[in-house]
Amino acid sequence: MLHIFPEMEKHQFAEFVADIKVNGVREPVWKHKGQILDGRNRWLACGVLGIKCPTREYVGDEKGLLAFVVSQNLHRRHLDASQRAMIAARIADMRQGERTDIQPSPNLGKVKVSTDAAAKLLNVATGSVDSAKKVIAKAQPEVVKAVEQGNLAVSAAARIAEHPPEVQRQAAAAIAGGAKPAAVVRALPTASGKAKPCAPAQAKPTKEQKKAGDVWVAMMGLADGWRASHKEDLWDYDASQFWTLLVRDEQDELVEIAKMLMPWLRDIIDQHAQGSKVGAKPKLVTKPASVQ
Repeated sequence: MLHIFPEMEKHQFAEFVADIKVNGVREPVWKHKGQILDGRNRWLACGVLGIKCPTREYVGDEKGLLAFVVSQNLHRRHLDASQRAMIAARIADMRQGERTDIQPSPNLGKVKVSTDAAAKLLNVATGSVDSAKKVIAKAQPEVVKAVEQGNLAVSAAARIAEHPPEVQRQAAAAIAGGAKPAAVVRALPTASGKAKPCAPAQAKPTKEQKKAGDVWVAMMGLADGWRASHKEDLWDYDASQFWTLLVRDEQDELVEIAKMLMPWLRDIIDQHAQGSKVGAKPKLVTKPASVQ
């Protein structure tokens, strides 16, 4: 079950071993029926140092094993929404239509979890888990690593995963070198797969289409950043719960932002409701119209 969490980098593990050598193991390793539930790195570090690793036995209900392991790891790790989505994708191993009323097997690797349940357990959107599944299935190791290390949003990684391996590796290398993920995604080739039969060759994207792509990447980044910064879903909170905590200048600035965004976001919802087709070339403006 521990394979669902990303492993430490070599330099991180070396620092971890050095810390345990000086300070010892602060928290025992959790085990169940001879298997390590939580504390793999502590166990390995003690093995490197040749010292005994303290352990404790999990005696709770086996149905709660997965939730326990996730809770223990999320308690220590500072993971953003994309990193949590990758974990959720790995534990969401239930095939479409598979029964969920069957008791889990005592073998920890056989526990079946639906996508919705995994998303809820990791406090991420189901769509993010779907994107993570796509990344795990199609992306090159370098792209997967970038998401797991918190350097790339899973939504952007899913777009990179649509491209050939070499393009993916180049994108990952650029991000590792300090390039902004949004710029890397924007620079990806437009044609990423086989064309539909009888479909005309895809033309070079227009300036307006590039702007639209920038907006999409920005909005996905905003959503991922929001979820990464808050354990709970603050979109559900009433404004009165935080409004009075802001100073006057912050309130004024937030109102101006809301005035600009609300009509624009409302129009997006209207366009979707009207079933607007992809391919239209509307004139994009660089500044929103003023709101009275």
